[in-house]
Amino acid sequence: MKVTVDARMIASSGIGRVVGHILAGVIPARPEWQFSLIGPVDKLRAFSFSQLPNCRLIACDCPIYTIREQWLMPRLIPRDTDVYWSPHYNIPVLYSGLMIVTVHDLAHLALPEINKGMLKRLYANGMFRVVCRKADQIACVSRFTIAELRKYVPSVDARKIHLVYNGVDESWYHIPLAPRLHPRPYLIFVGNIKPHKNLAFLVRAFQQVADLIPYDLVLVGKKDGFLTGDHNIGNLVKGWEQRIHFTGWVTDEQLQQYVAQSEAMVFPS
Repeated sequence: MKVTVDARMIASSGIGRVVGHILAGVIPARPEWQFSLIGPVDKLRAFSFSQLPNCRLIACDCPIYTIREQWLMPRLIPRDTDVYWSPHYNIPVLYSGLMIVTVHDLAHLALPEINKGMLKRLYANGMFRVVCRKADQIACVSRFTIAELRKYVPSVDARKIHLVYNGVDESWYHIPLAPRLHPRPYLIFVGNIKPHKNLAFLVRAFQQVADLIPYDLVLVGKKDGFLTGDHNIGNLVKGWEQRIHFTGWVTDEQLQQYVAQSEAMVFPS
């Protein structure tokens, strides 16, 4: 079996984390298969699976959601590929081989307020329809995602759709005891500061009950550097710095400690 993977998002949170963990599990487990990973070679080399003899890297720095990727990706996919995996809905439209596509959510269709502009909405609508037509199998990460896909693309063949939950790394079951990272009891939110994470709603809700509960709110994730960032968050938390705390980027070990030491996780996306 010769498998080609669009690994361009390997360094991103969310989808990148999913791609990295799946490849870390599958590539060593299938030494008789040949894997071709298309993406940023320097970032892919940071993963141990990239050094295995059944893995080769194909350099590509082409951004997602671009015309250039539609021209370049079909040319980079090796001709002897048996199956191509796209971990996102931005598939190479001109590729005609066997293809598996993972759909994480339909936010770009269901939430027009985060996908502003007619061209962006037309792109998302068109690409999801192409995915449902061209993909041989579609992996959805939740029953809700399946329902959304069937809602927004009613023509999709339901026999193609499979429920494939995201996994949990084994290390989460063995988090060692460590000194507290935050001195007070706290509720935790984990995610990038983007509008569809609904963080502004969480902050306003916390502010309404802050005097009634003995908890802080700790927000774990990158705050800056996102084109779609929710710039209103900075204004919302002004004056609340004693109760609402941004950690910025943290290591995997720190993330596990922050989660383990929290009273509860809040995720209102």
